[in-house]
Amino acid sequence: MKKRNASDNSQFSFYLLLFLTLGLVVLGWLNVYWQYVSLREATKKATKAAALEIVRSTSRAANSFWNDQLTILGLSEDTISTDQIRAIESQFFAEYIAPIQLLVPEGNAWVIGYNNEMVFDTSVDFPYFGMTIDEFLPVQAQNGGATQYEQMLQDVLLRHESTGEYIWLTEKGLEIGAWAPAILDETNNIKWMIGLTTPLSAVLEV
Repeated sequence: MKKRNASDNSQFSFYLLLFLTLGLVVLGWLNVYWQYVSLREATKKATKAAALEIVRSTSRAANSFWNDQLTILGLSEDTISTDQIRAIESQFFAEYIAPIQLLVPEGNAWVIGYNNEMVFDTSVDFPYFGMTIDEFLPVQAQNGGATQYEQMLQDVLLRHESTGEYIWLTEKGLEIGAWAPAILDETNNIKWMIGLTTPLSAVLEV
């Protein structure tokens, strides 16, 4: 049986040490990666839960606001006009949605009105007033890279409370949040959808 000489033993030790070092480096990077994944998922879950509570409470406020406005204006669900509905929606946005304290400046609070159009939005990247959400999302997909919005769109159209995520602009990346309906008049189908979303990248930087 051939014996290893000193040179063979030295070479073997070198490669063993190299293998162990590389293994430790890989394990270290994997640990960092999994910590990042865990932090990312925990942040998404916490942000969605906080957003859901905000839109739920805002939805409850919407019902009170709607009833108060009908009383003040001397209107009913049967006599109110389309223009009056839109005026109340705009006033609700100004008084209840715009003042919402967002987690980060890049966040966005929004209202989809009874006709599925955006009530008002101060974002500079929203040019689609007068279009319904199922009309402007496909256009935004072509113009700004909107993707992964199918669940949110269905929730809005069906007035379904949920949390979720989507991409509005490619450069903003994934946005996470929640949305909830405000059922103002079931008979005449006057229902709003209140949403609160925030770019995940901005939340992770906080």
